[in-house]
Amino acid sequence: MAGALLLRGLTTVVPGRAHVVQLFGKYRSTIRESGLQWVNPFTNRIALSTRIRSQESAQVKVNDADGNPIEIAAVVVWQVRDTAHATYSVDDYTHFVAIQTETAVQHIASSYPYDNRGSGAMSLRDNADEITQKLSAELTDRVAPAGVQIIETRLTRLSYAPEIAQAMLRQQHGQRRRTAADR
Repeated sequence: MAGALLLRGLTTVVPGRAHVVQLFGKYRSTIRESGLQWVNPFTNRIALSTRIRSQESAQVKVNDADGNPIEIAAVVVWQVRDTAHATYSVDDYTHFVAIQTETAVQHIASSYPYDNRGSGAMSLRDNADEITQKLSAELTDRVAPAGVQIIETRLTRLSYAPEIAQAMLRQQHGQRRRTAADR
């Protein structure tokens, strides 16, 4: 019986994974060190990945700050940093990151115009680096309760929606012609 209890306490931890240890429903610790570890045999061990992950958001159609329909998507690189929060603060941390990513992308897209049309104001198309920094900051705040760290974000799709794309491109082309003629 004692031998069975000793064996039950053995836990194998592979690189890139961690085990959250709880005793009688209460969080006790997290095992991060790779190899064969021994813990109290009466504990429950919940394995989760601490590897760096990338996730692409769904392509969404949203109105930009000027009310023009655009299509936008982003890729997010993230990692679980706080295993206890990832386990206990949300039901499914991967689903939580996906939903928060989509929400943040929609919010950023609706906060700026697609094109600044020469005004010098910040726009989604002309200020991609600044926009992705803002997206990273917003997403970092949104996923912090789940113990997740955002490493990087990038826009993977940014265009006018198909129903207005041709009209907007003709309008931009006409404006460029007028500007060139004014010089």
